[in-house]
Amino acid sequence: MSRIQSVKDRLQDTTEKSLIRLESIHTSIAEKPLLALGKIQPFEGVAHQARVLQQNMIHKTYRGIRDLTEMQGQIADQFIRLIP
Repeated sequence: MSRIQSVKDRLQDTTEKSLIRLESIHTSIAEKPLLALGKIQPFEGVAHQARVLQQNMIHKTYRGIRDLTEMQGQIADQFIRLIP
């Protein structure tokens, strides 16, 4: 494997791991107000629904970013193959 390919693979792997960790942190911080709101009796149900919606939106956003970085890696692989 070429040095360029190795660097690209390490960069892509680090990006993937960072995005997974960032998503986890984002979800953890974002849910705190909704968890607190859910402890108040009249808001219990709506807070739960909002939390589920929020988690889905965060997950889909980061999944989209990971998909884009994967596509960038595939494009980079094609360019690397062109290097003599």
